[in-house]
Amino acid sequence: MSIWNLVTARDCSAVETVRRKVPFYTPDGYYTHVRVARRNKPYLVHELGHNYFLDFKSCLNHTIKNRGKDEEERAVRWQKIKWLRYLKDEPHTIFFKYDFSEREFRKLKVAQQAARGRHCVTNPSPIYQRPPGISAEKEKKVLLCTN
Repeated sequence: MSIWNLVTARDCSAVETVRRKVPFYTPDGYYTHVRVARRNKPYLVHELGHNYFLDFKSCLNHTIKNRGKDEEERAVRWQKIKWLRYLKDEPHTIFFKYDFSEREFRKLKVAQQAARGRHCVTNPSPIYQRPPGISAEKEKKVLLCTN
């Protein structure tokens, strides 16, 4: 959990106050600090395990076929895009604008419809099969600090 996910500077300040007053020795202790930072309405903390992180990059090659040209055959400048829109009715199209003042969205067809039936969408697989560990070198340094 990142402290930057908190809503306001006031929230961050409350967590930092608790962190300075009460020591914690494991990363899991940080979750407790966030929960107890506010007495009346404790913060709701969602702890994410290794199985919550999915590998969308592997699906990318199977689902997105066209990344370079929009419907009007103009090159798509990804770094200039300011507004992306995805519609449930058109799952294989990305609507985008380069400027907020543009009236119409440009269309980018990203997947080709199969000749019959629907386009096959693959499900993303988990990035980690087990919790990620630390390198042997880092573990050695930690053990040196604790002795």
